[in-house]
Amino acid sequence: MSVASDPIDEQIEQKTYCYIHPNVESNLHCNKCGNYICPRCAVRTPVGYRCTRCIYQQQDTYFTAQPKEYVIAFVVAFALAIPINYVLARALFIAIFLGIPAGGLISEAVHRATRRQRGRYMAYIVGAAVIVGALVAAYPQIAIALDIQDPSVLIFPAIAAVLCTITAAARFRLGR
Repeated sequence: MSVASDPIDEQIEQKTYCYIHPNVESNLHCNKCGNYICPRCAVRTPVGYRCTRCIYQQQDTYFTAQPKEYVIAFVVAFALAIPINYVLARALFIAIFLGIPAGGLISEAVHRATRRQRGRYMAYIVGAAVIVGALVAAYPQIAIALDIQDPSVLIFPAIAAVLCTITAAARFRLGR
């Protein structure tokens, strides 16, 4: 006489694992693609848990910038960062109090030049352009600092560059 197997016993024996972390056992699955995910990979949404890949794909619809917008963003931010950082690096008062508005000016100009297109990497591009522009603007002071071996000469340009870069990149990172 054969004994029928209990369906509950079969469910207990079947183990499922996260598709990203194959060594982590999980019973949670993405409500969009159905893949099993562990708590580290799960992103809570109003309709349930989703995997990071589905969330990333969903967010892609909001980012419409093409490669040419990234080039435009770099060129505009770089072109504005040179004269702005040249002026800001002349005095501590100017660097501290005008560094943030100057970064806002750069980000607004980039935002308008790119026709308000949103890009996933726009903050990084703008930040890099402002840093490179600040280095170009601070070249005379960098040369002086290297010549006299006194890095304190670079404090004002560094403060101006940091404030300007953070402000300009934050707008694109945080969105608007």
